[in-house]
Amino acid sequence: MKQKLLSDKKLRCLSEAFFDAATISAANDIDGVKAAFKSSNFKMVNGIIFHLNASLRKSEREFVSQCSRLLGTRFGNIGDISNLAWKSVSQSLACGEHKLDKTITFKQFVDAVVESGQRDCRFLAPNALIRFTDDVTSISIGPVEAALSTTLLVGDTGARRGKNWQIGVGKEFRTIFAGDTVVFELSPVSWAVAIKAAPGNLGEEAIWLVNVALGLLRLSWPKVAYHMCPAFSEIEGNPFTARQSRTQHLHLTEGDPSEGGTRSPAYYEIGAAVRDVVASEEFKARAEAIFVPKQKSVGERFSQGLGWMTRGRQTEDRAERMLHFFTAIEALLSADGKNAPIVQTVARHAAVILSHNAEGRAAIAADCKSLYGTRSALVHTGKRGVFTEDASKAEAYAEMLYMVVLEKVNLATPYQEFYQSLDHASFGSPWPPVDEKQKVHALSADPID
Repeated sequence: MKQKLLSDKKLRCLSEAFFDAATISAANDIDGVKAAFKSSNFKMVNGIIFHLNASLRKSEREFVSQCSRLLGTRFGNIGDISNLAWKSVSQSLACGEHKLDKTITFKQFVDAVVESGQRDCRFLAPNALIRFTDDVTSISIGPVEAALSTTLLVGDTGARRGKNWQIGVGKEFRTIFAGDTVVFELSPVSWAVAIKAAPGNLGEEAIWLVNVALGLLRLSWPKVAYHMCPAFSEIEGNPFTARQSRTQHLHLTEGDPSEGGTRSPAYYEIGAAVRDVVASEEFKARAEAIFVPKQKSVGERFSQGLGWMTRGRQTEDRAERMLHFFTAIEALLSADGKNAPIVQTVARHAAVILSHNAEGRAAIAADCKSLYGTRSALVHTGKRGVFTEDASKAEAYAEMLYMVVLEKVNLATPYQEFYQSLDHASFGSPWPPVDEKQKVHALSADPID
């Protein structure tokens, strides 16, 4: 990553333009400081006042944007990059008595940006979706751990206390200032996510990994304990934020006012049966293939789709739910090429996965095409009218497709090979093909008849 930034000619050119503009705008004397203050359009970094103008803002924006794109969506955060750029400039100007060596400053900036995103982070957040029973205190799904907060802190003194801070457990997640000490209280159950990302992207990336983990957990849920898994079509809620059990609105009509009523938040109850599934070698192998997927493998597509499918369950708006579920379906079944007929392809491939006979496949394909009509009207014309039945049907198709693929396909399989097997079977042959069945790794369950 570091070499990629250092060797990019466009980034270096934009950095020089920004450094020049920033140097010119720096206030070198009291008159310059007064002029900046008078304009109310200034920035102070490490004691240096910069008089902002349109040219400087443009050069900063272009420099930061290019750097962000080179770093990628996980490690590139506009706010973080901007802060580090200004910090590098101010430090160089302070050391050089208002003169700046652009080559040295650029290298220092690149070092700082790369280091900020490559730090190992343990992201802790309240867990609003997990409850433990049967003396179970934690489960781990790839880089995501759900645990009683007391369990997370056991034997980890170095991570619980610093010179002016400490971590404890309370009734809810909160920050308390006790004299010179800051006390961070975790809620009784927490998420702990092992992650590397730009500081400004940590929350977004962490919740995505949690959503992927929840998707895999749901697909792997033991049937004996399924009654305590959020029901089909039930709103699951944000994994970090507890849903209100009572709606906060009134209905005013000609009669007496009424409120929306109450609803029980959905949650996953983790007992011995679920713990044993998650601890199995089969589950761990699948989690590895999903969280650390081979490039252009089925596992890579599967991981992307799980996150969108979970987000669909968390969304209350019917139109948004439908969009998320179709995004999950397309993540699993659409071709890499931009010119492939998406509707026809997805409908045919979904039919192949979910049915073994011509009549069943024809019915499923027709149903998928019909649902696509609603989805297309929403995406292309903004028509948000979506029936609950259609949103639920999209959810059912997504969940069934992922369940079958998880059972029948080795997630390490190259995606193109998987796609071609579906394409071939859409003309009437069995799926998965015999040789594919033989290649399914030993950890997978027997293919569904």
